[in-house]
Amino acid sequence: MKFEGLQKKVSQFMKNLTADTFFQSTEYLEYLQKMVQAVLARCFQEAGKINPPRIKVQVLYEPENKTTACTDSNSWILLNAAYKLIRNVPDLKKQFELSIGMVLHELSHVLFLDGLGWHNFFVDYEKAGIVRKMTFSEPDMQTDYEEMQARIKDNGIIKKIIGKDLKWLENAMNDAIDELLISEMISGYYTKCLFVLREEMFDKAETMEERLNKKSADEGPEAVTVKKISSLMMQTLWYSKYGKTKLGNELNISPDLLIDLERIKNIIDAHGNSNNTVAIENCIITIATVMWPYYRELLKYTDSTAESSQGQSKDEGQEQSRDNESSSSGENSSEKKAESEQNNSMSTGTSEKNDAENGKNTEPLEAMMKEQESMNASMPFTEAQGSSYKGILREHEPDMEKATKRAQKASESVQDGEASSFAGGTEFDKILKAVAEENANVAYEKEKCQELQTQKREIVKEIRREDSYYDQGFQIKRESNIPDTYEVLYKLIEKEVCKVANACSRRLEKELEERKINTKMSGQYMGYLNKKQLYRTDGQVFYRNRIPFEKLDLSLCIIMDESGSMRGNRIEALKNMAVLVDLFVRKLEIPCLMFGHSTGRSEGTIMYHYRDFDSWSKQDSLRLMGITARGRNNDGHVIAYAIQRMMEREERTKVIIVISDGQPHETVHMRDTIQRGRKAGIKIIGAAIGDDAENIKALYGEENFLNITELNNLPKSMVALIKRYIVY
Repeated sequence: MKFEGLQKKVSQFMKNLTADTFFQSTEYLEYLQKMVQAVLARCFQEAGKINPPRIKVQVLYEPENKTTACTDSNSWILLNAAYKLIRNVPDLKKQFELSIGMVLHELSHVLFLDGLGWHNFFVDYEKAGIVRKMTFSEPDMQTDYEEMQARIKDNGIIKKIIGKDLKWLENAMNDAIDELLISEMISGYYTKCLFVLREEMFDKAETMEERLNKKSADEGPEAVTVKKISSLMMQTLWYSKYGKTKLGNELNISPDLLIDLERIKNIIDAHGNSNNTVAIENCIITIATVMWPYYRELLKYTDSTAESSQGQSKDEGQEQSRDNESSSSGENSSEKKAESEQNNSMSTGTSEKNDAENGKNTEPLEAMMKEQESMNASMPFTEAQGSSYKGILREHEPDMEKATKRAQKASESVQDGEASSFAGGTEFDKILKAVAEENANVAYEKEKCQELQTQKREIVKEIRREDSYYDQGFQIKRESNIPDTYEVLYKLIEKEVCKVANACSRRLEKELEERKINTKMSGQYMGYLNKKQLYRTDGQVFYRNRIPFEKLDLSLCIIMDESGSMRGNRIEALKNMAVLVDLFVRKLEIPCLMFGHSTGRSEGTIMYHYRDFDSWSKQDSLRLMGITARGRNNDGHVIAYAIQRMMEREERTKVIIVISDGQPHETVHMRDTIQRGRKAGIKIIGAAIGDDAENIKALYGEENFLNITELNNLPKSMVALIKRYIVY
């Protein structure tokens, strides 16, 4: 095959393909979309349901964007494939598997997350804090819980901090449970990608010791407490997802912290893997209660600074009130009182809004926010974006024992390095090759267009030396951006002519196979005497040996008339013929140049380049759908071009087939050009596609004529033509 150059480009692109090119490709996005719908269909089947919804997948590649992956839990999933957990992995294949895991993670929320329930929970929290009445067997826990309830109501900073932590804990618990639920319903490659993600997260996570010892340049006195809270929350995530923690050197961790961590682990164990929203709410509130002593430590910073701010604000408020009195002595006294009360309320420091505005007393909040951002940056989840939907399969009763066993098996196989060894892993290779081919085609097209223009200039010089009639020159056009509609049209025609093309190739393949086996040509007038043929009276009693060959030593050039007279059924028949020949030459690996031609009013002869001798990409086939009836035609001009191109070929047999309706613009110089080509050893055949077969036959000669008006007659005609010119 003559496409080594293109294949070399594909190999180079596959080897050097960057992550941003891969993840922003159409092929990758299409794969994700198909994967999501396939998983939805499988889950619905497992749950005994039908008609899964269509979930739209969107992909970003934005390294500066802190978004990992998210969903509205109803209609879309968004993935940032440049998130650092993916981007920092050097192996593109593993990056691919991590990205699949992230999408499946979000899909699990679409299926199982009670978005509406959690939306209502946090709306209620914003209005009134934690209002649920809970009873604990331990008196200290009961006391801590009631104190936490009270301080959330009267301290806006603590309310914000605990509210965000409850949100974080809710995410962590639902992540663990939803991933387990989806792994119970799917298996194979997708499940393993999910666990590749889980293992990568745990492997890259900080230990509790590292988080406690992390230093920052601007940390205040509350930073130690903030780190204790964040380290407990991080270990809560790991234990809820993996059933294990990542401590580091326990000797460097406070015994009280380790005791509290054990209490949290017991709470998670008691909760189990229940998907009940109320049960999860109780679980995260209980965990927050265990951590209340650490939140209480933050109060001494918020309360003391708040008091200072309140005092200062009160003095400023009184001074402002006096100024107001002196400047507006004629105002109504009740209005003054209302204004004074408003000023005082602005300085209390107890409302959520004012807590964030009162200078220094927001530092613990800001420190906590930074810690939460730090935690979120090391994890592939974000909250459902404005979700108020229930998971579409929340009513399904999963087999949690089966899910747990499957998850354990998947985790073990990932740890053993088996993640890419199963059949689904080949999907990455398919996408990689498709993306590489797309990029190689773009580069090839650019080079090809430049090459054609350079080649044209040289050929024009040669043509003009032979005949000054062609002094007007010509243009070559090649469609680089193939419209999507072309593929649809090509498939329709391919379906219609595929059988005919296969018949052509089978006939010729059979002939070639016979010639490989039978190297003796009997019935010859000269050669070696064949004693077995002496009975014959026609003199054909000799035989000759021929050399076996593997391939046809043949090149083709198909010239297609796109003049105005080809409108209607003729141009449609020409398209069908072009697709048929394209399928035929691809099957037999015959180098084939195909182009159409017409003339413009001011542009001279225009050649529409569809495929070249060494072109074998899908784009070359689709480009044929651009064939259409245009202006007039100058067959002689384009035949002269084809002759020059053919003279550059190395094949021993060179055949030009000129497909036309028999109405060329000019015939005198055309006949001279045909004769000149034949003298150079090039076979030039006229093929009739319309009703003017006799005109074509008269122009090219009966022995160089091919009637292809009826496509059903093409297999026999084409095979006979090529057999006639096979070199022995």
